This record gives sequence, C-alpha cells and structure tokens, in this order.
Amino acid sequence: MKKGKEYTLAVAGFTEISFFEKEVSRVIVDPKVTGIVVDLDKVSFILSAVIAQIVKLFKHCSKTSIPFRVINMSDEVYETLDMLKLTQMFGVKK
Repeated sequence: MKKGKEYTLAVAGFTEISFFEKEVSRVIVDPKVTGIVVDLDKVSFILSAVIAQIVKLFKHCSKTSIPFRVINMSDEVYETLDMLKLTQMFGVKK
C-alpha cells in the first residue's frame, strides 16, 4: 500500500515469495519512494527467503539514506530476527 511517498509492504498480503521478491525489486527502483515500512502484523512465522528480502530492502535504504522501519512483529518473529542480530541492525526494539 502506498502512503504518499512512504511505501508500506504488508508481508502477510503476499502469498508467494516470488511475488514478494518482485514487489521488493519494484520498490527499490522507484525514485518516488522516500521511506520503506515493512509491516509484519499478520506474520507468525518468517521464512528465510522473506528475511533475505527484508535485508535487501534495508541495505538499499542504508545505501540511499531512505528511512526504513520494521513494525508490528509478533514475539516469535522478533525472537527469530533477534537471534540473527537483525533487530539491532534494523533498530527494532521490543
């Protein structure tokens, strides 16, 4: 869902990883995007392929100085990302 120039990716809305990968690829080349939010509200288990795409988004945002946030994660998803040291990298706090 596009909100102004900040783009929100609601991960639960993607039924196939290939669709999510295409959406990520589209977002990172859109010059109108001035912020990216990854919403994990409906995610109870996170696949490694999804984590890889979120890291890809984060790296793009870091390189281009675009604000990046991960929001609405369950305790289980937080623990998985924390175990991988990604909560620290993404600046996510419980």
